[in-house]
Formats: sequence, C-alpha cells, structure tokens
Amino acid sequence: MRQKNRPPVLNDEAENRTVMEKVVDQCIEEGILSKLLTERREEIIMTSILQYDQAAHEAALHDDGYDEGYEAGEKRGEDMLGKLILALQTSGRDEDITKAASDCNYRQKLYKELNISQ
Repeated sequence: MRQKNRPPVLNDEAENRTVMEKVVDQCIEEGILSKLLTERREEIIMTSILQYDQAAHEAALHDDGYDEGYEAGEKRGEDMLGKLILALQTSGRDEDITKAASDCNYRQKLYKELNISQ
C-alpha cells in the first residue's frame, strides 16, 4: 500500500485558533498585510481555520478513495494473472507462462486470446 501524504490535522478548534493567531501575529510583526490583518483579524482567523479543516478533510477523503481503488486494481491484476497461469498450465503451454511473466505486451495478448477479464 502506498504512503499517505495528508496535511496534518490539528486536534481541536482551540489548537487551530492558537496556530492561526500565531501566524497572523507573525505576519503583522513582519509587516505582511499588517493593516488588513489588524483590521479583520478575527474574520481572517476563523476563515483560515474553516478552510484548513476543509482542505485536510478533502485530502483525507481523496487519499482514502485512491487507496481503495489502488487495492482493488491490484487484486484484479493478481486474479487475472492467476487465471492466465491456470489456463496456460491446463493447456500445457508452460513456455507461454514463462514469457507472460516477463513480457507485459505478450501477457495482454494472452488475456485477449484466452478471454480473461475481470
């Protein structure tokens, strides 16, 4: 299974607020949008918290869906290869088994020839 690269999800709203307050304070101190951040501090903090949580949630959903699809595709490929090996072995086509193991194009040709699909 692949490694999940999700954004960090902070524990609660208070922790999110603390982080966002520090970010806003640092920007004001460094003169980055200081007038806007000073005038609309609360609105910006709350909007940032909501957007951050939404982004983390959407990323988590995307990763979960990707993982499910990846695992399903992996299982499908394994099942098809197992069917191919059994069909070739039953037909006494041992050389085709060896070639199919190392040649993807040949394996695809055999899937079509033997009507193997998922």
